[in-house]
Amino acid sequence: MDAIEPSTSKPMNLGVALLISFLLFTGGNVISETLRWTDHFKGFQNGAIHTLIFGFAWVMYGIPWYLLGCFIYRKRNWEKHEARWVIAPGALMFITVMTLLVIDPPTPAHRFKQIAETELPGNLQELHFRFTGGGIADISDRYYFKTTPDEMESLIARMRLEPIPFAFFGNHDTRFSLPDCPEISSWKGVRLYSRNTGGECPEWFFYLVTDETKTQAYVWICET
Repeated sequence: MDAIEPSTSKPMNLGVALLISFLLFTGGNVISETLRWTDHFKGFQNGAIHTLIFGFAWVMYGIPWYLLGCFIYRKRNWEKHEARWVIAPGALMFITVMTLLVIDPPTPAHRFKQIAETELPGNLQELHFRFTGGGIADISDRYYFKTTPDEMESLIARMRLEPIPFAFFGNHDTRFSLPDCPEISSWKGVRLYSRNTGGECPEWFFYLVTDETKTQAYVWICET
């Protein structure tokens, strides 16, 4: 019986390997931004814009890595493994970004705790939220919820907020509104609390507006 000759697979074209590496290197951030924005389409757009930044980083790290691989692999006659070497930086970046998405999930409770450095109030009801920003786009998180007066007072204290005149914004300020949530123009005894991290980079601004019963509130957190 004739011996069966082992089949030899053709090595992946290095141009294709470079393209895959680039897509992995930049694509992880696009996926992450898409999921981190409440409006996923705008998040996708934000991630796509950041492809320019990630693409530049890929050129800085991926191309030297590719050239080093060409030198080592061809000198040692390892060309059949060269494509794996080329794809490695992109794969590593993709895995890193996906891992960060898991350990730093864009859930309301986690995101609020991470930025405000405290928990959302207990006895939480009717939670609504809208998340935007990330990367070079300033973060702007808005929440609406109902809770008890005691929990509201506790949240104000934990966030280290101070009262300021509500005329600073006005009853129809759209930064204190979310779809399917009440307009603050209908509230009685509106009270506004604020704090900023002055001097830090980025500088964070925290606002909480509630009514005289302190049972409902909008919280707006933004960076500059």
